[in-house]
Amino acid sequence: MPKVYSTNYNGSYDYSAAEKFGTVIHMTQGFIPPHKHGAIMQTFENYAKTATADDYLLLSGSNLVCAMATAAWLKYNEKVRLLQHMKNKSPDGQQETSYIMYNVAISD
Repeated sequence: MPKVYSTNYNGSYDYSAAEKFGTVIHMTQGFIPPHKHGAIMQTFENYAKTATADDYLLLSGSNLVCAMATAAWLKYNEKVRLLQHMKNKSPDGQQETSYIMYNVAISD
């Protein structure tokens, strides 16, 4: 089964909808101070080294954290399948979670 690597866990998000893509793994959690970015980049690289072409990167957290995770992923993989968290209203007015998927590859 594919894995869904979340860039940063946010307790206010419902990640259960991402489980349809695979097993959700949160790589980081909470606020990441600037002096920790080197260690976080190493964390992202460690996860990226074990990722397969079937896995996903779920964008969650600050733009910088998402960019760092994507860069680490593409350092070790030819492509990345990104999932973007979306909140929508269902026809009955209830809030529901969905994801937009992007395929990103670096070519020569």
